[in-house]
Amino acid sequence: MVYYKRKWDELRGDEQDHWGTSIWYFEVGDDDYPTRQIEVYEHGPKLKYDVINLEDSYGGLSEVALDKDEFKDHLITKEQFESVWTDK
Repeated sequence: MVYYKRKWDELRGDEQDHWGTSIWYFEVGDDDYPTRQIEVYEHGPKLKYDVINLEDSYGGLSEVALDKDEFKDHLITKEQFESVWTDK
């Protein structure tokens, strides 16, 4: 598994724009597809998705393979990912 953390400086573009910008965390398998995903919003909730919780009314686990070249500068450790995943 590989782990990434990436800040998105754009709003959602929907009725939750008031949540602000977000930081996204990904756990990615050997096939480059996310197996777990976390979205932490500046003024809103923390959304978590995995193979058990694929989606909710706000979004879902990405169905697109991540481009390793695009994300290479955003690597984090498994421990960093797990810390955010388990934090309430």
